[in-house]
Amino acid sequence: MATRISLAQRFRNHETKLHDDHKVLVEVAEILKKEYKKAERRLEKNRAQQKIITALGSSWKDQDPGKYSDAYFLLDRNGKRAVAKELLPPEIEICGSQEQWSDYLRELRFQHRYEMVPPFYSVINLKQAKKQRCPRCGKLALLVEHYVQTCDSDVYDEWLKELIIICTHCGQMDTVKKQSKDARF
Repeated sequence: MATRISLAQRFRNHETKLHDDHKVLVEVAEILKKEYKKAERRLEKNRAQQKIITALGSSWKDQDPGKYSDAYFLLDRNGKRAVAKELLPPEIEICGSQEQWSDYLRELRFQHRYEMVPPFYSVINLKQAKKQRCPRCGKLALLVEHYVQTCDSDVYDEWLKELIIICTHCGQMDTVKKQSKDARF
């Protein structure tokens, strides 16, 4: 014979199930919130890396790098600012001599962006760029110089120079050296 569950017992069972379902939903919501925050951080990091990669292909064009916007440079093995051939459009000319550069500057006049790679930058293959071990995974990673004027006033200027490791193996970016001073580096 089937036992009948009272209406009150059914209500209590239903209430318990709803309470348990609510707890599960709250736990799932917390997990989703954490995952969303992780995804936001990854997206922010990816945007920062994209900004750097884009700037690596164009910072050399600025006559006054870092003055009006963040400048990023690869470094050659001697630590000198460098431009990677792979990041240059095929039509960009690389200056071959100081005389050629002087002629180019006379023609340039009031333009603020170079369309020829200046002789004071090394032009290298990406494989020749200076590298350093990633502090997170230990593999060799690109070393990038970040250079920007952080304060520009009639009384005081401040310039920031950072060395950043960009690791393509683990996807991390880490600042390994930071300097600031009241004059250009």
